[in-house]
Amino acid sequence: MAKKFIFSSCSYLVLYKFEKSETSLVEKVAKQEGFRLFYADNPTELAECVEKIQYPIDYYIHAKNGEIARILSEENLLKKFGLHYEILSDFTDESLKPMMENSLKRLMPEGIPSLISTTVNFVFPRVFTDAESVKFKETHEAAHKADFAILGSSASNDWVGQCFIYLQFDALRKTVPAFANRTEIQIIDGFRELANQIIGVVNFNLSGIGISAGSTLPIGFDLRNGAQKPRNTIYTQLVRLDGADGAIRIEFGPLLSGKGTKTNQIELDRIRFSEPGEVEML
Repeated sequence: MAKKFIFSSCSYLVLYKFEKSETSLVEKVAKQEGFRLFYADNPTELAECVEKIQYPIDYYIHAKNGEIARILSEENLLKKFGLHYEILSDFTDESLKPMMENSLKRLMPEGIPSLISTTVNFVFPRVFTDAESVKFKETHEAAHKADFAILGSSASNDWVGQCFIYLQFDALRKTVPAFANRTEIQIIDGFRELANQIIGVVNFNLSGIGISAGSTLPIGFDLRNGAQKPRNTIYTQLVRLDGADGAIRIEFGPLLSGKGTKTNQIELDRIRFSEPGEVEML
């Protein structure tokens, strides 16, 4: 009797005809980055992955002993659904590392970093009218300390976008005069509204390329006393922006699911910021 699998709403890297003993480094990276591996052994299991995994990172196919000609049906299946895949004949565990790095980078649509940066710098002075001097610049520094985090989400059937805002209260008060006398509650409420507005502008721009996304109410997390930062089960590459000398960190993680259309992927690569109200929708 064929095995049946229940997949969680997580990100998976699918390894077809691989042995776990061959991929110890891949296992380590997956654990660090927060996505899962699935080892498919036959065409039926691969087809089940294609049907049920909503957020695939990539598909790696091991064509053992020069069997590339024998995996034509597997290739056609992945091509049919527009899924990216790599075929490997000879490899080492170490040689998979740069391939994995490319697979992860591919998850960031080319147009998103500019869209998010422009959106944040457009929205911030409209929410905090007395802090117009604060500007946000992209950073590649992952580590960031924070007292409080706010999470807002944009989602549709084939798209997920999450906006994380991290705050350092004392540093924010010292760096930006407008926040010097505000209570934590006042600061948090203001940044909840910022998250809400960022998601709203992103959704407006998504609607221009045919993605109709909704939003969730932003929620907060107190990170003091050892609490962990919020983490999504869906792996995304992050656009990271710092403002107020690092007292404010804004991160945005976008992902078009494996069920998304190629048209949406192409349009996300090309998407450009449009100010709400600037474009007439016909």
